[in-house]
Amino acid sequence: MGIVYVIVGFTALIAAFDRRLQPTGAEGALYALRASALGRAALAGIAVGLVADSVWQGVRAIFDSDGVGDGPSGIAQRIAAGITGLLHLGLAVAAMRLLLVASPPIFDATANSWLARILALGPGAWLVGVAGAVTLGVAASMLYIAVAPGMLARLNMEAAPRILRVATVLWARVGYLARGAVYAVIGGLLLLSALHHHTRDAGTVGGALRTVRYERHGMSFLALIGIGFIANGTVELVRARHRTIRLS
Repeated sequence: MGIVYVIVGFTALIAAFDRRLQPTGAEGALYALRASALGRAALAGIAVGLVADSVWQGVRAIFDSDGVGDGPSGIAQRIAAGITGLLHLGLAVAAMRLLLVASPPIFDATANSWLARILALGPGAWLVGVAGAVTLGVAASMLYIAVAPGMLARLNMEAAPRILRVATVLWARVGYLARGAVYAVIGGLLLLSALHHHTRDAGTVGGALRTVRYERHGMSFLALIGIGFIANGTVELVRARHRTIRLS
């Protein structure tokens, strides 16, 4: 997943300076890898890695491999791990479809189509509104994590060299800030969709980044978000090498 975050970040950063390039989300980043044989090989490797990570997230959620406990905070972290696992499994399926299907769907259009179907239901606006509120809650949680103490324990990298731990903690805070900002935009767009019954650019990371881009000072904000996503992806890659796995 770290590689995907880095690609999303670099795309957003370049798009902040080149209006010809559209910022994209995770599935768009996977699609960008399809252009060459080497990219397709990387895409296959990422798909396998995402499946493995989804299994690992399930282990974290069910067996508490991180030792977070059964308190409210621990339960919340385990639920978050389970949701992350499901999201990564969905991305793995999307990556495999990109490898096998000649003409992949337009991801944001597909998401907006599903959103339109939900809005067409009787309680659809309420459902979308609840989704927006939950997404804003996730954004608030990420923003809190970005500034709260205890980041080193959350990263679980006690065995890494000290200078690497310090750098990773700083990068992780930047990454959480960026992801929190993007989820806040997504939550706001979902709430607007619920209020006005429209689906334009709602519900996806790519849509949120494009919305940010065209606001006042949006190019600067998009560049900062791009740096944040690169930071987040770098942290994930470092953690893959130095994370301490607790088996009991």
